[in-house]
Amino acid sequence: MHASPGSGAPVTDTGRRVWAWFEDIEMDAESFEELGRDFEREVPVRRGSVGSAAARLFSQRADGRFRGRLATRPRPLIQPLPAFRRPG
Repeated sequence: MHASPGSGAPVTDTGRRVWAWFEDIEMDAESFEELGRDFEREVPVRRGSVGSAAARLFSQRADGRFRGRLATRPRPLIQPLPAFRRPG
């Protein structure tokens, strides 16, 4: 996970539409795969299918508890997202 060099989006600032630049957090595939492995170690997951698609089935309550614990885990230091920067 790392901060991207900069992203922008149109926002409304005091009633005017302006372009705002901000730093965004990007998740790379490696971080997502690591998270999935941790999840499956801690939460019972059953592999099955939904229609013709392969799926992993698990309790939403257990998922919520996992995400709650995840929020308190130490993570690499990243810069917080500023609300936005007004154009020069």
